[in-house]
Amino acid sequence: MNLLRNLTFPCLYMFAAGALLRIDFYVIGRFSVGETILLVLAPLGLKQLGSLCSHPNLKYLFYSLLVWILGVFLSDVFNGTPMVLFFRGLARPLLCLGILLASYYLMKKDNRCIYFFFFGLLASGIANFII
Repeated sequence: MNLLRNLTFPCLYMFAAGALLRIDFYVIGRFSVGETILLVLAPLGLKQLGSLCSHPNLKYLFYSLLVWILGVFLSDVFNGTPMVLFFRGLARPLLCLGILLASYYLMKKDNRCIYFFFFGLLASGIANFII
């Protein structure tokens, strides 16, 4: 199989993120272990932010995440939401933005890694079904 030949670090990293996506832990809100694994690479993805914004398909996704963050900020400021609930509401779009940056960084290294993310999701789904 050509997909499994020459496995790289991004492929294995995305497989682990997909496989651990269904395991949650609680800090202020519910976080997934797979999301946390991807957020570790978000600072590296910041270096490629310019190429993400210039990519014709992904720039609209990036801009919609920014509009989502702005919408959460404005609605919480005008409604007078307490700060704890404000940060909880702001966490999800910021997590999505970090995951987008990390995934884009890994896909620039090896574009096959998105397949391995879904293979990891499949493996965790089968493991949840069996266990």
